Amino acid sequence: MTAGRLFLRSFLIQASWNPRDLLGTGVAWALGPLLRDRSPEREGAAMARFSEPFNAHPFLAGLALGAMVRMKRDGVAVETQRRFHDAVRGPLGSLGDGLIWAGWLPSSLLVAGIALVVGLPPVSTALVFLLLFNAVHLPLRAWGVRTGMEAGMGIAPALKAARLAQWGERSRAVGVLLIGVLGGLLVVRGWQNLSVPYLWAVAGVGVFILGIWKGRVVRPGTPGGLALLFLFLLLLFAP
Repeated sequence: MTAGRLFLRSFLIQASWNPRDLLGTGVAWALGPLLRDRSPEREGAAMARFSEPFNAHPFLAGLALGAMVRMKRDGVAVETQRRFHDAVRGPLGSLGDGLIWAGWLPSSLLVAGIALVVGLPPVSTALVFLLLFNAVHLPLRAWGVRTGMEAGMGIAPALKAARLAQWGERSRAVGVLLIGVLGGLLVVRGWQNLSVPYLWAVAGVGVFILGIWKGRVVRPGTPGGLALLFLFLLLLFAP
């Protein structure tokens, strides 16, 4: 199996997500061409083994997939493969969640929101979001597949060198800054639009100041973040 083929198949590992094995069935499907065997018994056993419960951030799952391909080709013992399979689930999940779901995705959405508020057409705004988000998503997925196939079981040094946790922190810090920018723009629009009650403009000022004073309270998913989202929607669709 080539890295390019594995990269493409990695996009569909979530298609068969289920509560029993999570991404396990998707992992087995992604590795399917590698697991084919003339013996139906051996092929069935391999598919069952790789269908065991597995969970990771989908953008980093390619790192595990690539490593599994390398171990399979190198003839690594089945029990060693199983231990590796179990060991990488937590780190790949937490690193990906911190970098993407809590960092880059909210930041990309905030940039798109700012673009919309300053007058960019909705279709162009959607394109801005897609281009910005995938500028990290696609290279990250490709890096994972390539690194996994090159390093095999030795992916830990590559993960450490990539400094994904630190990039996640920086991305979240940028998100806090963008919340302040968006909040400021919404406050200005609220004062200018007389059809919007002044109470909402005052609320926007409060959220904006709160975000500058203690940014973590207005992260997406927190009460402050939800309040800002509500204010954004109110001002966006106000007559």
